[in-house]
Amino acid sequence: MNKLLALDLDGTMLRSDKTISEVTKKQIKRIKDMGVIIVAASGRGFHTLPDNVVCMTQITYAITLNGAATYKLHPKILMDHSRLKPAAVDQIIDMTIRERGICFEGFMDGYGYANMEYVREPNRYGASRLSLEYIRRTREPVEDMPAFIRKFKDRFNSLALVVPDPEQRDRIIHKLRTQVPAIYVTTSSANLIEISSVFSGKDRALRNLCEQLDVDMQDVVAFGDADNDAQMLRAVGTGVAMGNAGRACLEAADMVTESNDEDGVAHALAKLF
Repeated sequence: MNKLLALDLDGTMLRSDKTISEVTKKQIKRIKDMGVIIVAASGRGFHTLPDNVVCMTQITYAITLNGAATYKLHPKILMDHSRLKPAAVDQIIDMTIRERGICFEGFMDGYGYANMEYVREPNRYGASRLSLEYIRRTREPVEDMPAFIRKFKDRFNSLALVVPDPEQRDRIIHKLRTQVPAIYVTTSSANLIEISSVFSGKDRALRNLCEQLDVDMQDVVAFGDADNDAQMLRAVGTGVAMGNAGRACLEAADMVTESNDEDGVAHALAKLF
């Protein structure tokens, strides 16, 4: 019996224009009325979650920052979180500060901070047209981001590197994974490297939440589209990849549905519940 539904947001529940289709809303309401617990599972920080998601009363919990912080919604309560070790933060900055053409993001207490030049012109760093307003609205611009990160290095739940060049991104990911201990490295888009504590990950956060709710992971259905969703899809009873999903997510899934712009979530929910 499916008792809990975990939904990634960008590229999954959200269409490319960041809206939620009416047919998807109706299916989510139907599932909620059946008594199923509904969880948003995102790489976003809490205060950067879309209003159209936070305002949905059917969604009871939000896993944010790829599992680094989990909240109960309505009212907001921080249930669980992890922080990067200060030594790891220093090592990440030391390793990447001389990399050309990259920008830094940092997330603490649910808020996002980023290089001033990235907030001003995110398109220069590979951000899509549809993401420009979101980045400008949800990131506090900081003139010297590496110095800012070092100053608050004991408070960050997550860091991100904006790396437009794919070869450079893959090289940095390999260095981080092999040289910096006690970190979790993933990605949700072509120009991002997302870094949090080794105790994070959507799969780990979902497992912890299920333990608190007394729900078996085999009774969970999870949807996703990107690399940061793959482990979550493997960990649950039914993992569903979107038609627009990347290879890692497709390989991890039990089934594949239509794309996020074709109401893939709604179509699969109609079959599974």
